[in-house]
Amino acid sequence: MDVIIREASLRDVDGTVDIGITNNYIENIRPNIGQTASTEIDAAGGLVLPNFVDPHTHLDKAFFTELADPPERGTLPELIELTGEIKKNLDESAVRERIERAARDAVANGTTTIRTHLDIGDVWEQTSVRAAMDVKESLAEIVDIQTTAVPLVRSSPEKGLTGTDIERLERALERGVDAIGGEPNKEDTDQLEKDAIDVYFDLAATYDADIDLHVDGLNSPTARTAEYIAHKTIEKGMEGQVLISHVSALSYYDKWHRRDVIDLFERADLDIITTPKEDQIVADHDTTAVSELLEADVNLSIGHNNIAGTISPYGSLDMLGPAWLLAHVAEMRTPTDANTLIDTVTHNPAAALGLEQYGIETGSAANLTVCVEETPLELLRTRLPRRAVLKDGSLVASSSLSTAVGVNATHTV
Repeated sequence: MDVIIREASLRDVDGTVDIGITNNYIENIRPNIGQTASTEIDAAGGLVLPNFVDPHTHLDKAFFTELADPPERGTLPELIELTGEIKKNLDESAVRERIERAARDAVANGTTTIRTHLDIGDVWEQTSVRAAMDVKESLAEIVDIQTTAVPLVRSSPEKGLTGTDIERLERALERGVDAIGGEPNKEDTDQLEKDAIDVYFDLAATYDADIDLHVDGLNSPTARTAEYIAHKTIEKGMEGQVLISHVSALSYYDKWHRRDVIDLFERADLDIITTPKEDQIVADHDTTAVSELLEADVNLSIGHNNIAGTISPYGSLDMLGPAWLLAHVAEMRTPTDANTLIDTVTHNPAAALGLEQYGIETGSAANLTVCVEETPLELLRTRLPRRAVLKDGSLVASSSLSTAVGVNATHTV
């Protein structure tokens, strides 16, 4: 065997087991594997999980807080304007450096699959797409990066998606992006909104790409963008290829309408991404109807979204951070809830992004994170540095933690 993880705790197994890995795949899971391996990792009873998956983030705008004076008021219009000014001063090399830095931080925390939204508006055009494609190739041994091209809403005086927007989307698709995205509910009229969504579906069908949209991210009981997308998904036979993020409005429908819409989501096989960090910090946004979506078996995942950006200056590329926040927002406090939260950053987004051979069983790809904590509840509570991270059977990150407490303890400072 190439790698053996010793004394690992698994969520669905009593006691500890060893995990044997050969040729990038899990070969054996059982107590006390008698063989040895060239690399042996002592989990020491810690929980081992399939690697975390971030289905919604913005790597091209990572660490923007380092590039400007702090905002004075912190209002959304001010922060959007600040973002635009920062972008003007960043060339492709600078964007690529930030994407790579963020991706490496994610890997250190156990995330080895990321879908990033990439700005193809007037300022950058294809800059962030080219930069992300470069990083995708250069870091392929440690992280899998999926890409979504996103035109900015009303990027010109014209209304709706312009010919230029569509051309940029097509250029990005020709470069090989995995999905096309946007924020259609910010169009001026319902018809412009529907027209934009129709374009997304036509392009996705032509290029065999996913659709990955920011949708209904306002606390409005009248927002209906997600419903049109769901109907369009069924009409076009694209079930399982459409992701929608935020969906704050769902929490503001009356309970009967919310039930009907969630049933529609289930029939359309939509993947729903909630981003607790941003949905709580941005005015007039809120977290979607988490408990009802989970009860209906709609595939719900957590996205990290921003990383020290202007909109949200927080975030460390650790998927346990937004999961911890969602536990509080959605009142998820039991051990069962903790297991569910772990699913929203592992198995659920893996399904949303179409990952194959994902999980911890014989024959699964050896993409594994070794944690210090022994249970999901403890993991969410303390979120200590991950002991080890493997991708395709290779050790790609490791951390150690040493703390001394007491007057007579040995302190290293």
